[in-house]
Amino acid sequence: MSVLLSDLLRDPVTQAAGMVLLASLFGPAAWHKITRRQDFAGSLQAYRLVPPRLLPALAFLLPLLEALVPLGLIAPSTRMPALLLAAALLLVYALAMALNLLRGRASIDCGCGDEAQPLSWALVLRNAVLVALALAWSAPALARAPEGFDLWAALLCSLGFIGLHRVSEELMRQSGRLRRLKEMT
Repeated sequence: MSVLLSDLLRDPVTQAAGMVLLASLFGPAAWHKITRRQDFAGSLQAYRLVPPRLLPALAFLLPLLEALVPLGLIAPSTRMPALLLAAALLLVYALAMALNLLRGRASIDCGCGDEAQPLSWALVLRNAVLVALALAWSAPALARAPEGFDLWAALLCSLGFIGLHRVSEELMRQSGRLRRLKEMT
């Protein structure tokens, strides 16, 4: 008996873990952009995709939208709109990064978080995977009775998702550092 990927992603345990992953991604990202708005506005300006007069409004609006994602993931009634918002934001960010990479502008900061991280195709791929996951998790969960191990499975799956995300982020950061070192030599 094979389990389809779509069924696995629609399992309540996997969906719960996915909500934790997305909340752990969007919460700190929004906080960073809200508390360091000038830095974020500088990152937005470096992308050269919007007229300068729109940058202050965008630097204000995007972090607020990001903050709505973890808040919306809490309640079942707002979960689907929050997941669709997460997917839309991630898609917009992926497209902005891809456009700049295609222009040969890989050295600008992605604006993703605390530490400066240059644009890379790995970031675009990460966002594309997260878009696909957010869309998959927006589908209704499979109806099944909770089992005794479900809470532990959700906790472990959440920790696994967060761990994978953190490791991939660190690998991309280190790759960027190596690229900058090579450019200096």
